[in-house]
Amino acid sequence: MTTRMRAAERLHNPQTEDVVRDIVLPEQAAFDLSAIFAALAPIRRFGPPPKRSIPIVSHPKKVEVSVTVHHARNLPRRIGRRSRLLNDIAEEEDDFVDGGGDLDSEQINVFVQAWLQGKDKRTRSERSFGGSATWDEGFKLGLSLPHNPDYSAKALSECRDEIIISVFDEIALSGGQAAVSRRAEEGSTVTIHRIKRLLGTLRRISINALHRMSQIDGTFPLEIPAMMAGYKPAERSLPTIKLSLCFMPRLEVPLFTPKEELRSSESDVIVRHAFDWLSELNAIKQCQRRFIKAMAVDASGRAALLCRYVGMAWELPPGYDNSEQSLPRLARLVAQVPFLQDNEMRTKRHDVWTTCAKFLELGVGDNEEHATLLSGYFTALNVKNFIVLGTSINFAEDIWVLTVQGVGAGRSDPSGQQLDTSKLLLWSPLSGRSYSVDSEICPLIEVGVLFDDANIWANIQIDGHPKNVNWDLTQPGSWKPFFGPVIEPVNIRTLQQEIRRDTHYRRENNLGKLFYEGLASRADKCVWNLIRKMRTKEERESTKQALRFGQGFLRNSLNNLQDKLEEFHEVIGNPDPEAQDAQASVSARLSEEHTNALRQELRGRNVIKDFKSHLFCLPMSDDFERQVEEVLGRHKFVNLPKNWEYAVACTVVPKGLPFTCSIWVYIAALKEN
Repeated sequence: MTTRMRAAERLHNPQTEDVVRDIVLPEQAAFDLSAIFAALAPIRRFGPPPKRSIPIVSHPKKVEVSVTVHHARNLPRRIGRRSRLLNDIAEEEDDFVDGGGDLDSEQINVFVQAWLQGKDKRTRSERSFGGSATWDEGFKLGLSLPHNPDYSAKALSECRDEIIISVFDEIALSGGQAAVSRRAEEGSTVTIHRIKRLLGTLRRISINALHRMSQIDGTFPLEIPAMMAGYKPAERSLPTIKLSLCFMPRLEVPLFTPKEELRSSESDVIVRHAFDWLSELNAIKQCQRRFIKAMAVDASGRAALLCRYVGMAWELPPGYDNSEQSLPRLARLVAQVPFLQDNEMRTKRHDVWTTCAKFLELGVGDNEEHATLLSGYFTALNVKNFIVLGTSINFAEDIWVLTVQGVGAGRSDPSGQQLDTSKLLLWSPLSGRSYSVDSEICPLIEVGVLFDDANIWANIQIDGHPKNVNWDLTQPGSWKPFFGPVIEPVNIRTLQQEIRRDTHYRRENNLGKLFYEGLASRADKCVWNLIRKMRTKEERESTKQALRFGQGFLRNSLNNLQDKLEEFHEVIGNPDPEAQDAQASVSARLSEEHTNALRQELRGRNVIKDFKSHLFCLPMSDDFERQVEEVLGRHKFVNLPKNWEYAVACTVVPKGLPFTCSIWVYIAALKEN
């Protein structure tokens, strides 16, 4: 038996000769079309192709944020030497050396710097002509979570850190041509101080938002100071910067899971339908990472439909009328109301939505309070509007307002009609800026939910960017309504209370003038403390003559230019070309009047020989010291040689709502004669 088995194994054992081998096809049969596609590709005439960060998926122990800076456009430009602020300075006393561009031209020496958790990285300096610069350069910023080193989705959702991007003009200063020649003859080293002038800032790129979107890639607007001596802003266009950000390596994208509210003021039918509606949306792949909800928790701890938080038509604040010009003014007013997130004010885990009356009573609120207040003001102007839930570069869960038509268009149910894209504007309640839905620079990068006082629509389109969204709410393949075939619309009563001038706006008058004077004094002290902290003892050695002159001049300038500062504040950020022209015109007039006033003060006086200044507007905040340190500390405006002195002036302008005001900070550097 054993012999038969061995014989059978030898017969069935495959040999090498039994394997069938295919003949290799000749190389002529392999078609490579890459050369044809490369020949047909469009030619990039300017600069190299942009670099793209391609993250990889893993379970990391170390996470970094990869930042790629592509280009910046429409930056403020230098004013040539013949129109400098102090054009009577002698040529032999010029302090500028190579690295900053020709003073007779508008050339600037630009670089981009980014901050995260106290650490910073910067690009190389790029000489720019016409206010544009291209880098295509990347760097990485380390991210640490001390209390949650596992980088889980929950830990990152609780992370409140932000990335700050700023654009600077780098200028190299020496001790003057006479001092350079003297030191060259003596054989000593010439000391060169490099200072940077702020050209624009992109604030609050949220780590939470980057985690939600996995990657942020786009062009975004920059905030510029209201007045910069020696610079002029671009006309008919906003300054922008193009960036790409992602995690290295890629982290798990958080997905929302529908939860049935245990306590609700709605009927059981609506509560159950809300859970089923969210469950159906959760089954759609593109909706799993979007900010989608149907109910929100009120101050009593009970959940209510989002439609109940849409405001009624209440009275406008004093000084506002039913005109088209009131739209951007009201948006700017709401943006200046102090902002405070719920997790900083309450220990509850739920995001609590309060009424606008309570919001004005507290004088501070979150995204949703600002959005519902702005929506109520637009309703008072008879402007049809919706509230938008989505993700922006500032917040993973952000809330905006969408207006459909101008003042007097009325408010009606959009069912059965397509929204006219050319008349749609997205308003940010926290910045006061508006953007067309077709805009390439809108900070809102994904739309999740749209709702008004009658219905809720969830965006089920693959691409959620506003410029790629189909805004026809009647299309079943684009939007999923809450009230529709499954459940009929019901009569929804709003939770908002009426806002009247004699009750909610009267409290502003009770604060008194002393409150805002004390606030200005506090701001002045914060800025001075920061300057003393950043300058060394040797650099503070100076006479008091230039300081006394600077302090008096800045205070007089703020008082004389206050009306124009507020005018600049009202037109800033409006994407309309006419508004951009108005912004550039107001900024030019501010600089011109400031220059004329300075020359008038210096006539017949030998006090200073050079003057550099920046003017900032900061909102009211519960942590004003940290806010000042973030703005002026990143600016590094105080790293000048010891023969420069600094002057600071602050003023506070009330806006008509409780604790709502503009805090103008004017800081100047003066070179003593």
